[in-house]
Amino acid sequence: MYFAILSDLPFQNYTTWNGDSVMGQIAEQQGPQTGIWIQYSSSGPDVLNLKAGLSTVSEEQAVIEARDEVRGFDFDKTRKLCAEAWLNKLGRVKVESQYEELKTIFYTHLYHTYLVPHLSTASNGDYVPLNYPATIKNTAKTGSGFTYYSTWSLWDDFRKYALISLLEPSIAKNIAASLVENYSNFGMPGFDSNFSPTPHIRMEFSSAVVLDAWNKNLVIFDREVAYKGAKTMALKKSGVRNLSDEIEECYYSYSALKMAEALGKTVDTSLLRTGATAYKHLWCAGQKDREGNTRGFFTPMGKPVEDVEDFEKNVYEGHLWHYRWFVLHDVNGLISLRGSKEKLCEDLDYFFSKDLFMMVNEPDLHCPFLFNYLDAPWLTQKWARAFTTKVVTQRYHNHGLFSTPVVSRIFRADTKGYIESMDDDAGAMSSWFVMSAMGLFPADPAMPIYLIGSPVFEEYSIRHENGKTFTVKAAGVSEENFYIQSAKLNGVPFDQCWISYEDILNGGTLEFVMGPNPEKRWGLGGKPVPNGM
Repeated sequence: MYFAILSDLPFQNYTTWNGDSVMGQIAEQQGPQTGIWIQYSSSGPDVLNLKAGLSTVSEEQAVIEARDEVRGFDFDKTRKLCAEAWLNKLGRVKVESQYEELKTIFYTHLYHTYLVPHLSTASNGDYVPLNYPATIKNTAKTGSGFTYYSTWSLWDDFRKYALISLLEPSIAKNIAASLVENYSNFGMPGFDSNFSPTPHIRMEFSSAVVLDAWNKNLVIFDREVAYKGAKTMALKKSGVRNLSDEIEECYYSYSALKMAEALGKTVDTSLLRTGATAYKHLWCAGQKDREGNTRGFFTPMGKPVEDVEDFEKNVYEGHLWHYRWFVLHDVNGLISLRGSKEKLCEDLDYFFSKDLFMMVNEPDLHCPFLFNYLDAPWLTQKWARAFTTKVVTQRYHNHGLFSTPVVSRIFRADTKGYIESMDDDAGAMSSWFVMSAMGLFPADPAMPIYLIGSPVFEEYSIRHENGKTFTVKAAGVSEENFYIQSAKLNGVPFDQCWISYEDILNGGTLEFVMGPNPEKRWGLGGKPVPNGM
């Protein structure tokens, strides 16, 4: 990263330093511990204005950005412009509610959702691509309407992009295109990229983000290039893998499979389908939980283990319960392994009732919404609402047990904002709250559908880029009335527990009637939740 700082006042004198040494008026210094003291006239104005310009391209471009991005040094005008820009972003969702604290939390987390990835394109269209620090490209030559983004934490926040594609389709196009641009530049997903123009962590689920854009026709990338990258990710395995790696790799294969099917690549589909369903070979049907109940779990090589709650023994940042549900793309396949919807539903309810769910980390974040696949949407409403607004018990931090279980709301309007040890992870947790509060969640974020949970506001509206508005109303909603009793979509009775991206984008009104007791029949009369496989 390069930066330049411009001052609206001339300075009288300066002194540079390097390490522990004062260097005097030597204008250029190199090294990790360098800086400058600047002296201004004591008889000059009392207010000094500085402008900082940032660039991932060059020092010269940083100077241009500092000079031109904000013309002049009018601080109040610039602050107002910044506020208006954020109001426009956050105003894409307009919440009408008497619950001011929940509105504060909602807009705080909507703001957090937007913080990454970063726009990494200079004002002249130049950018430095991932893993090529000495290469400067220009968006005009890369593709029409393209803008380059960077800063990735996709193992954590890959679900977030189903929200971005809902609120900001034009940005989602460029995010997906930026990932496709990167496909030829990175090796295995993970921590091994050699260079990024902005700080990033990992990229495992990039293909899911690309497939989300693909399935929603938000495409300005070359589909063949996208598929080639997704296939490479699906087939190339890391040297050291644990059980969680093997389970997650099935989702990589699924993303590539869907692209192969769309492109008519019949030779590849068989291979990728085998990879997408490889989780079945890890299922140990006779595996018992800690209380001795035979439930079946994914285990190393499908062999019995002594204790399914051994933390980080077989999987990353969790135990076997947390990864038991990570078959986002093939819930019907998981149902078949368990034997029935009823058995899997009982297992999932047990998982929550015994405080095994780990809200502070990503692998099981979709679990409250899985009940919609299991003919029990009322349990999705119960558990999604619990972890959105109510006091719950958390036994785990990212690497094991709390010494004493934490009993708290997960999301709060205080200076900590979250439960102890919880990391927002590039907006992963923030976007979870936003989507759960809206009552729309993508269990498989590559699919163009949203599972219906329990909306927390009386009314909110999404202002789409196409000029249309989608409004959700929840009559009678409160902390006690969080169960859906009935629903209408554009005045017509609506009795399914999911809604398509297309229906939301077309605008209209989804109306719920809420109540204190579960209406266990609601959501079962329409089409079942689509299954990725």
